[in-house]
Amino acid sequence: MKISEIIIASAESLMATQRLDGSFAPGHNGPYYDDELALRNTCHILILLLKAGELSGDSAFRSAALKALDYIAAGERRPMGATFWVRRNPEKDFSNGLIGQAWVIEALAYAAQNLGDDRLNALAEEVFMLHPFDEGTGRWQVVNVDGSCDPVDMTFNHQLWFAAAGGLLQGNEPVRAQVRQFLDKLGTNLEIYDNGLIRHAIASQVHRQPALKTRLKRWIKTSLLRTEKAATSDEVINKAIGYHAFNTYAFSLLYQQLKDHVFWKSETFSRILKFPLTDLYRDGVDHFVPDALGKGKVLPFNRFAYPYNPPGIELAFTVQTFSEHYGDGYKDLIQVWLDRQMERTFDADSGLMNRQTDDGTTLAARLYEAVRLADYEVRQEPEIQHG
Repeated sequence: MKISEIIIASAESLMATQRLDGSFAPGHNGPYYDDELALRNTCHILILLLKAGELSGDSAFRSAALKALDYIAAGERRPMGATFWVRRNPEKDFSNGLIGQAWVIEALAYAAQNLGDDRLNALAEEVFMLHPFDEGTGRWQVVNVDGSCDPVDMTFNHQLWFAAAGGLLQGNEPVRAQVRQFLDKLGTNLEIYDNGLIRHAIASQVHRQPALKTRLKRWIKTSLLRTEKAATSDEVINKAIGYHAFNTYAFSLLYQQLKDHVFWKSETFSRILKFPLTDLYRDGVDHFVPDALGKGKVLPFNRFAYPYNPPGIELAFTVQTFSEHYGDGYKDLIQVWLDRQMERTFDADSGLMNRQTDDGTTLAARLYEAVRLADYEVRQEPEIQHG
């Protein structure tokens, strides 16, 4: 199957599940088991529907997308006139930090460009600019659904994806200035291990964690030995590997908007791009991880990777965007990663990417990340058996 065929097949299957109000069923944020509202998945599926309509010419996809968009833009999604209400976990913020808002802004920006509707950009820009930005540190604070502010979101991928979503809002100079300042401050906010793996927390928080180099060495040792503790002896490392491609996908979005920034030519970024070529990364996303968060069913893979963040799609987009870093064989590398993702999680019968996961509803929606890929062929292979 080609990527275009997978997108259309998934959009058809998902369209049949659209609810009367235009929304789609919520998941539970993969391995985190947050009680999510329908907004997040509806945003992802909106992008998928618009792309399916573009690829197929079938007006049914556009009609379904417009219904989804009505749901997303309705005042009820911002019940107190501030940020979007994304989840209901009483132990966490209802906006899902910066990342929850980034996903909505991304969907609005994509729809604005696809439909030629500047009102959607205006809504996205309004929500983006609600978030206080510290020019000195290059970081945004979290804004709650009621408009109150929490401290800076200390998860690096949240800051990065919020910047990437802002980068999609072309033509808004205040937003663009903040995004550029974020890139300018990566030297203090982004930290990587020696092998290029991106640390999960932003730098100032990382330094309060003891002996990370020792912990990385222990992780490598247990991975190479393939013991029962492989890939799980350190949850910080395990999670960082599961999110590495999610980060490089966001970097790819930023590059497309700000190609002139010096960061793209840095040694740090070169090492980040090379890390997925290592055996450590490949083994890290493929290893059995027994219930890292104490919830959910047993999965045959790192639960932060194929079953949640689809690294096969994310790395395909990364390699496509930064092909010059991967040499003449970059298309073969794209093929390898797409095949790995689909053989592990795609169900050809339903047309959905919902196998071997904690949260099939959310993973199926996250196929939307493939809309930015060229139309590669995907070889659907038999399910891999894991002992």
